[in-house]
Amino acid sequence: MARALSENAFEADYKSVDELFQRPNLEHVDQVPLKWKEELITEDRLLVSIGYDQYWKIWRRATWALGLRDILRPYSTRVGAGATLNGHLTPVIRNWILGHNGDIFRKYYQPDFSSEDLMKFAFGQSAGDNEAIFQLQRNVSGRRDEFALVDATLEDYKSFEERLDVAQLRASVQDAVQSGASKREVKRVRSALYSRVSKLAGMKAIRRRAEYEQESDRLRARGLDITALRPIPPAPSPATSSLGAKAIGMFLKRVEPGDIHRSACFITILIAYLRYRPSSVAVLVAREPGSLLDLGTQGIAPIRISQCLLGYPSFSNPRNLIRHFTSCHFKKGTFDAPFECPECLWLGRSRVEWALHVPNARSIIRT
Repeated sequence: MARALSENAFEADYKSVDELFQRPNLEHVDQVPLKWKEELITEDRLLVSIGYDQYWKIWRRATWALGLRDILRPYSTRVGAGATLNGHLTPVIRNWILGHNGDIFRKYYQPDFSSEDLMKFAFGQSAGDNEAIFQLQRNVSGRRDEFALVDATLEDYKSFEERLDVAQLRASVQDAVQSGASKREVKRVRSALYSRVSKLAGMKAIRRRAEYEQESDRLRARGLDITALRPIPPAPSPATSSLGAKAIGMFLKRVEPGDIHRSACFITILIAYLRYRPSSVAVLVAREPGSLLDLGTQGIAPIRISQCLLGYPSFSNPRNLIRHFTSCHFKKGTFDAPFECPECLWLGRSRVEWALHVPNARSIIRT
């Protein structure tokens, strides 16, 4: 829903989650179908476009961040869901939901280990209550370690800079910028540098994680503390754009099922994030009752002359800032719907109002 609203995809031209919830007329009916705009259908556009390689990359990253030792196959979640359905539904309904017949279920949906307490079947009450143990065995995160290393350490990144290949690539970037090379050439050499460092960091992280798992198992088996094994992670990105993702994570820590207001607020937060307004995301999260986010501790940098007011780093000159606004904000519909200024909470309703407000906001920040 947030993606559809951020892309202005509804035929009824909804601009916000409040319009989506309140504008439709449900007089004498219980539901109204909401259609996409015709150009979305004719152009065969995807609201969420992701290739398999990118999907697999995100999946692996998520399993690592969870602290799982084995990278699960995405298909394993379907197998687990099928096994759960098998215990609650009739075979006919189960097969209909999964979209196959009983033979497929018997062949591909049986776990390596039984999830049932066979001792209880054989010996009844004499076997005791083993439900807690079997629940742990059913849990895919039973071997999760929340302190397991996810990224290369700060020392690793420093050591990369001492490599000849990395030093040469970084020098190439500086030469391209200083010599006035084309934007495409600068982007090419920067991409080469980023790719090299990313590959080195990935290989180092895999090696360090294996070492951590082996040593932590040894220490835990001996009843010893593993605090010394926890590495110092790289410093977070200083860019304000990372604040949006951090704010969303803090919002999700306070999940309250059934709270319609929080659901609507979360959609609004996601819309701001998808429209490239990270500072607005932080403001929305901080305003929620009981929020864990304190804007005063986030170190939001003062607005400089060529800095995007919506939370992006400064640019080398005003022309780059104008190009950024055109491609990342105007064309993507950032100003199509009213939203609050991330610095003073003023409500902007149009591009003209924003054009008049931004210089004043900058002067307020400078003072």
